[in-house]
This record gives sequence, structure tokens and C-alpha cells, in this order.
Amino acid sequence: MTSRRLVQPPDRSWFSLLLHPAAWLFMAALLIRGAILDWGLPYVEHPDEPAIIEVVVRMVRDPDLNPHRFVYPSLLYYMLAAVTRLHLWWGLDQGLYASAQDLPFHNFQFTIAPRLFVWARVLTAVLGAGTVGLVFVLGQRMFDRRVGLLAALMLMMLPFHVEHSVYVTPDVPSGICVLVSLLGAWGVVSTRRPRDYLVAGTAAGLAAGTKYQAGLVAAALMLAHVLYWQRQSVGRPFLRLLAGGLGALLSFMVTTPYAVLDCRRFLQVCVVTRCTMLQVGMVTLSGAGSWVNTAGSCGRSCCFRRLVR
Repeated sequence: MTSRRLVQPPDRSWFSLLLHPAAWLFMAALLIRGAILDWGLPYVEHPDEPAIIEVVVRMVRDPDLNPHRFVYPSLLYYMLAAVTRLHLWWGLDQGLYASAQDLPFHNFQFTIAPRLFVWARVLTAVLGAGTVGLVFVLGQRMFDRRVGLLAALMLMMLPFHVEHSVYVTPDVPSGICVLVSLLGAWGVVSTRRPRDYLVAGTAAGLAAGTKYQAGLVAAALMLAHVLYWQRQSVGRPFLRLLAGGLGALLSFMVTTPYAVLDCRRFLQVCVVTRCTMLQVGMVTLSGAGSWVNTAGSCGRSCCFRRLVR
């Protein structure tokens, strides 16, 4: 009589998740970023913060889901609008505001509502801390736990990332979407699971829905597909890549719907803005450079791991 060895299923309880190193890294990073949420206030140092808050306040006061400003995509606007709505409810209860019309519209250089900025900065701080945890997960999957821990600790203490994790800008929110997309791309090259195509593609669409240039991370999915399937990449497995591309397109359209509903103004603002940036000597791809480098590093690592197997 043969005895069967019982395999215990992995523990997926909330307690076990709290004991995961990524959770501890997230909480440590959040403490660091949460300690400086009121940095500079009531003076507003970053020029993009008041411009973004102005759009969000108008969306809450009107209310209107159309941002009417497409310098940035809409996902960050919608997330901040939800946070601003919560802040408004709190302010009404505390007597800080009499109505939504009391939300300050212009906050350039100086704001009379620093708490509004603090509430908005909580969102970017949480997303920035989440990025630290995801860096650990990605490093652990691609190499080992030591590499993931070292990379996460470096990002957690990096002054540039800490600073921008408390600014109301799309840089850090798009970064966490980029990391999720890279996790999916690594799943494609290592396990070829169909769901990883959808994860990588959808996250790339969300990244583009937060900051246009961040959508370039979709190149990591295409590279992972070619690395794994090689000559078969244009055969039947190509349908999986198409599914990932469709997920990217749909997630971008859902998070930036007025790119279609207000297509004329969307194209006009995007073209005029980019041409203006070129005329004043700004490199429009500078914001995407970090994401291109990240995707390139991931691709080189994938190639190396593929070759040594």
C-alpha cells in the first residue's frame, strides 16, 4: 500500500501577507514619505502640483469628468478627484468648507488650503511606497531575495524618489504601473502563462493613462514574447501578444476616455504641447528615459537569463 504525500496549500491569509518582506518594505517606505507630506507648504514649489490640482478642483466643483486639459492623461486626475471628494466631505464636516465652491482654484506658488495638498500627496506617497515593495518582488523573481532586498532598500532611501513621492505629479504613479507591467513581462519570459500577457499589457495601458511616455514599457512585453517563443513568436502564440496589446489599449481608453470622446481637443492639445516643448528646447523623451532604461535593463536581464539556461 502506497502512501500519498499531502501537499499543504500555500498560506494566503492576511496575516501571512503582512509578514511578507514586501509588506514591511512598503510600511517602512510609507513612514519615510509620510513624514514629509507637508514639505514646503503653504508654499508650492513644484510647478506641476498647482496645475494638476486646478484641474482636479474644477472636476469636483462642476462636476465634470472631462479634464479639458490633456497635457497629462486622465487616470491621475480621476484618482485625485476621488481623494479631493473625500477631503471635501471631511472639510464640510469640520466646518472648513461651506460647499464645494470653497475649494481653492488657483494655488500657484502659495495655497490657502495646505490640507488639500496633504490629502492629495497621501495618494502619491502610498503609490511610491508600493513601488518599493514591487521592486523587491521583481528583483526576487528575476534573481534572488538578496537582490530584491538591496534594490528595494536603495529605492526606499533614494532622495529623488522620496521627494517625488510627496509631489502631486504623475511620475511616481506611472512608475508603479511600469513595475507591474515589467512583472508581467518577466512572467511571460519565465513561465509563458497567458495571464501574464494581460497583466503586462493592462499595466502598460495604465502607465500610459498616467503619463504618456510611460506607455513605452509595452516594449518589454514584446521583447519578452520574442525571447521566449523565438521563431514561433509570429505563429499561434502571437494571439497572446495581441491580447496583451488589446488590454493596453482598453485600459488606456477606460482611464483616459476623453481621448476619444473629445478627440479633437485631445489631439490639438497634445500636438501643440509637444511642439511647444520642442521649440523651447525641452527633450520630450526625458521623462520617458528612466522608463526606457528600466525596460532596457529588464530586457538585458531577460536575455542573460535566457542565454545561461
